Amino acid sequence: MSADTVFEISAKPTKDAVLQEFARVLSFPQHFGFNLDALADSLADWVEGSTAARTLIVNIHPDFAGTKAHAAVVDIVEHAAQESRRDGAVYGPVTVLVRPGAAGVPTLKQ
Repeated sequence: MSADTVFEISAKPTKDAVLQEFARVLSFPQHFGFNLDALADSLADWVEGSTAARTLIVNIHPDFAGTKAHAAVVDIVEHAAQESRRDGAVYGPVTVLVRPGAAGVPTLKQ
């Protein structure tokens, strides 16, 4: 079995910087809207764009941890991972690792 391709989101202190990092690392299209809805849509497209297994590491900056936007980003990436593993999915599974995370945030979702 081949190893997953790893994509790593660097820790950024603000929502805008986090969204820019997702866009850069995952090569989102130029029309990416730099808001949480656009992240959800573009991440879903990214998940559906490959049959290969992938790992997405999301590093959380201490200034970003615990914010509403942080919670939303974690929900979005967890949802993407869940969708990649649903029955009948024709694209590769995505494993998400959120680190270091805030208290109560899961560290690994598959």
